[in-house]
Amino acid sequence: MTKIRKRRIISSITAAAIAFSCGTASTLNAYGMEDNTPASGKLQCDYVEELPDGGKKYVYVIDGAEHTFPVPPEGFSPLTASDEQLEAYGFPPRPGQDNTEDYNDWVQLMSCYKSTAVPEIDLEEGEDGNRAVNGGIAAFNAIITNDTNYTAGYAACLQDGGRNFSHVQGDFVQPTITGVSGTCANIFAVGFDTVQGNSGPGAVAGTKCIGRGEAQAYYHCYGKNGTDKYLSISSLTFKPGDKVHVYVSYQRANNIFNYYIVNVTTGKQISDIVEYSDANYFDGKYACWLAARYKYYNGALYNLGKFTDVSFTSCKAMMNISDTWTALGDFDTIMKCSMKNNSGATLAYPSSVISKTQFSCKWQGYK
Repeated sequence: MTKIRKRRIISSITAAAIAFSCGTASTLNAYGMEDNTPASGKLQCDYVEELPDGGKKYVYVIDGAEHTFPVPPEGFSPLTASDEQLEAYGFPPRPGQDNTEDYNDWVQLMSCYKSTAVPEIDLEEGEDGNRAVNGGIAAFNAIITNDTNYTAGYAACLQDGGRNFSHVQGDFVQPTITGVSGTCANIFAVGFDTVQGNSGPGAVAGTKCIGRGEAQAYYHCYGKNGTDKYLSISSLTFKPGDKVHVYVSYQRANNIFNYYIVNVTTGKQISDIVEYSDANYFDGKYACWLAARYKYYNGALYNLGKFTDVSFTSCKAMMNISDTWTALGDFDTIMKCSMKNNSGATLAYPSSVISKTQFSCKWQGYK
């Protein structure tokens, strides 16, 4: 194994970023309106590991957490790979063939594989030049009646102390952004979330779209004490109509999250294996499927872009006491949340769950 060390720098910083370091950047967007979007840049990896089979691991150390983006060698096939190779390259594990439904679903997903994106990571810049830590998407807050909610979708909830979610997955079709009001951003994601305010951590992945632009792969790790991490991966993009698959897992024994995001339509994917030194606080009580608004690093919200109905399918999660997937509709407690603004007006809302694994999110209004 060869390790190539690289000097870690923020590169490709735009003129807006330079202005932002001296104050708030103000430019005109494509619609002729003032755009106060936070500046962003490309982050180069700390080092690259070359593996014996020709694959590589691109490693970034961000705020003390190690992010490993494994890229398999040319000709790699997850269908014929060993279990050890699947784990090393961040693919979901192969189900046992005696579990026919789960196994067939896995084979169908792996059959679309064509390539893994080499990571190109966009990071928002805070005033001190570091990656912003206070932004991302807000929690469900669905328990609190009439509270302002920044997400629309569902969460499956585990009540007793002996169970926690270890895996979650879901598919959705990337919607078209048909209208914008000011600076808009839309998130569509699957993962683990905190429901009661920001009292607990979580991790979600999916797509992020600014304005009417092309969506990028995106993930967000919530952490305690403001240590959130949220990254846009510009090397994996999605057009309206592309099918998206998201898988997120958590290994409590070694504090590792695995993000796996796939453009099923193009066969291109990316995975990130994130190791935390202090992730044992993660409780894994909520699995979620959601549409969401995005926040600046300082907590200000983007507007919500008008989007066509987005259909979530294959909404399933796995618990630490099982090695099989359970459908969203089969959990004892599920929570439905509509997205509202500060005045209580509904911005987006989910349909009822059908066939236990499907629902759609509908746009209702701006801001």
